[in-house]
Amino acid sequence: MPTQKKIGQVEEIEKKLAKSTIAISTEFHGVTVAAIAEMRKQLRAQGVEYMVVKNTLAGIAADRTGRSGLRKVLKGPSGIAFGYGEPAEPAKLLSDFIRTSRVGITVNGAVMEGLTLDAGGFQRFAALPPKKVLMAQLLGNMMAPLTGLIYAMNYHIGGLARVLQARQHQLEQTSPSAQA
Repeated sequence: MPTQKKIGQVEEIEKKLAKSTIAISTEFHGVTVAAIAEMRKQLRAQGVEYMVVKNTLAGIAADRTGRSGLRKVLKGPSGIAFGYGEPAEPAKLLSDFIRTSRVGITVNGAVMEGLTLDAGGFQRFAALPPKKVLMAQLLGNMMAPLTGLIYAMNYHIGGLARVLQARQHQLEQTSPSAQA
């Protein structure tokens, strides 16, 4: 029989999962409470929540919110980082914190918008440039052929204009009114 405390924990995880755009599953071994507190502080400053969870309770909450893929990435002593904005930002924050602080936290995977990422997929996702940079690169790639076409058209039209201007100048030089 589940206790009221466990029911409350499942409900809290459900609420966070329902609101979040990304949920990142982490595993920690030999990490001090101070290190987790520091990580929470840095993540919270950027609008990301971190919660230590029991895998069974998190799995129940994941099933209830339609994010059952989270069960696949819950391993060992777990914590979940919940991001509420652009999904790439929490991924980068957590990845950068783990890399710079060298704490015993590893990312097992993530769930976002119906997609489940394993640890390798998460690392590739976290390494992507920010959304604005990706959009600028895409726009640049889309504009390159058009820019080339416009340049080519202007070059040939400009050449034609120069030829016509030279011919006009030549005709003005040889016309009888020019000699008078």
